Amino acid sequence: MSKELVFFQAQRMAYETLNPSNPSGQQKFKVAPTSITIPATLIQELPLTTATNQLTFVFGTKSPNGSASLNNIILGDNDIAVVYGVQLLIGQGATVATRIYRAYGPNVQDNVPYNGTLSFQLESNVPVTNIDTLQFRKEDGTNKDQFDGCAVINPLRIITGRISTFNVILNMPDVSTLVFTPNLFVSMRLMIALGQAVAV
Repeated sequence: MSKELVFFQAQRMAYETLNPSNPSGQQKFKVAPTSITIPATLIQELPLTTATNQLTFVFGTKSPNGSASLNNIILGDNDIAVVYGVQLLIGQGATVATRIYRAYGPNVQDNVPYNGTLSFQLESNVPVTNIDTLQFRKEDGTNKDQFDGCAVINPLRIITGRISTFNVILNMPDVSTLVFTPNLFVSMRLMIALGQAVAV
C-alpha cells in the first residue's frame, strides 16, 4: 500500500470517529459532516538552538499564536481534533513568509531532531512515548511529497480546544557542541480531522 493510501485511510478513520451517523463508534464527540474538515493541521514551531536538547510543543489551551516568526496554528476553544498523524519538519528562514520546510536539515548537524524520540503528554499522562524520530526523515534530492516527514499514529487521539495540557515533547541527543545553520525552526505538525464548533 502506498503512503498516500495509508494516509487517506487514516483520514477516513478520523472522519468516521467524528461522524454522528457512524453506528459503530462509542465516541461522545460527534460533529455534523458539514463542520468536519480533512485534512487540517495544527502547528507549533520552536527555534533549533544549542540551548536545550528538549523541545516542548504546546498544543493545549496555552498554545502560542502564530507570529511573523512562528507559523503556529492552534485549535479553537470549542473545536475537536482527531489526530491521525504527526509531521516533523525543519524550517529554514527567519520569517514565516520566507521559510522553506524540508524533512531533513540543510547540513548534517541540523538533522539532530531526527536522532531523538517523541512523546505526547495529555494532562498528567504520557500515553505515547518512544516514537523514533528517524522515521520522519526523508531526503530525496529535489523530490518532495506532501507526506514527507509524516507518520500515522495509532490509535487515533482525540483532543478538544479546552484541554489544558497537550504537549508533544522532542528529546534530542546533546546539542551543546553542535553548530546549526542560522534561522532554523523545528515545525511539529499534527495532522487532524477538525470538528468545528457551530452555534445551535
